[in-house]
Amino acid sequence: MSTIITDNEGCDDIDIIYAASQTKTQLVWITQDAQEIIAKLARVSNPQNENNTKTAPKLLQYLIKHHHWSPFEMASMCIEIFTTRAIAAQILRHRSFSFQEFCVAEGTYITYIDTFGKRKVIEIEKLYNNYDNVKLPVYDEITKTFVETTIKEVFNTGIKQCFEVKLDSGKSIQSTDKHKYFELDKGFVELFNLKEGDYIAVNVNDYCKFEKIISINSVGLKQTYDIEVTHNSHNYVANGIVSHNSQRFASATDMEYELPYFRLQDHKNRQSSLDDIDLELQKKFQSRTKTVLDSCFVLYNDLLKEGVAKECARMVLPLCTRTRMYMTGTIRSWIHYIQLRSAWDTQVEHRIIAEKAKEILINHMPWLEEVLQTSQ
Repeated sequence: MSTIITDNEGCDDIDIIYAASQTKTQLVWITQDAQEIIAKLARVSNPQNENNTKTAPKLLQYLIKHHHWSPFEMASMCIEIFTTRAIAAQILRHRSFSFQEFCVAEGTYITYIDTFGKRKVIEIEKLYNNYDNVKLPVYDEITKTFVETTIKEVFNTGIKQCFEVKLDSGKSIQSTDKHKYFELDKGFVELFNLKEGDYIAVNVNDYCKFEKIISINSVGLKQTYDIEVTHNSHNYVANGIVSHNSQRFASATDMEYELPYFRLQDHKNRQSSLDDIDLELQKKFQSRTKTVLDSCFVLYNDLLKEGVAKECARMVLPLCTRTRMYMTGTIRSWIHYIQLRSAWDTQVEHRIIAEKAKEILINHMPWLEEVLQTSQ
């Protein structure tokens, strides 16, 4: 958790420094050779010159200048953001982006245990709304054995971009690139951090073995589902592969808050604020706020201990509770987002995220720096 501001932190731009300490933004993936692909597809009516990469930056600048945006929808970027629920709510208002969860595709076979103790499989979509008393084998990371658990909930997580992972044994599974698999050396790892040659856990006759990934390929948009189990190991067996269960509900021990840094209201621009608050008043407000926030988390934990559903208990959590999200959009969407949210009148905690997204995008498309600077 953030600590209360101290006297030696009284310096210029402390609101920016403080906000930056509460935020982390990093690249997950970007379309390979995005700049060249956009330029190539923009030249659809001139196939003889479509592979001209030398003039690609000049062409793309021309397209932006004259508001020809459709080619910029041919490439995408995904970033991971650590922020607070308050800023996440602002980000989610950008409807041209996708905010993906952890899920597996329709048609995935889930291993379950029947009334006679035998292992059988069923398609995940058939478990949706019909999972009462269904038992699943899960991999216990402590005992390193498969044990029985029950299903807490099955989620319909919508239509999402999916990827197929194939193993050297012939097993395969389709999921979003945010779904986690149990890697030999690292434990549970998101798919986008896995590569060909890595080994992931599979269930072979209730023994955990590791098989090599031979390919990871996009399979387009798929209907997806996910499962939350009651066991603390939070996984299940899908197509014979150990797969992490839903992270819809974080545990209380994983949750923390960011102590707000207070600013004064700008009366000329009601959408903005002024870093002009007295240091002693800042410390006083932060001290009182910390008391309230600590009380909220104590109450949250007490509710869970008494068996209150997590979806109800989380209602008492403050907006400064930390959260983590993935934000995916076309390059067109990112350009517009950066132009809007890196402006001076954007809330500083949000502006820092936009500035980092801008830095990531310029790193892959250097010519965009001039465009994005001019637009501010």
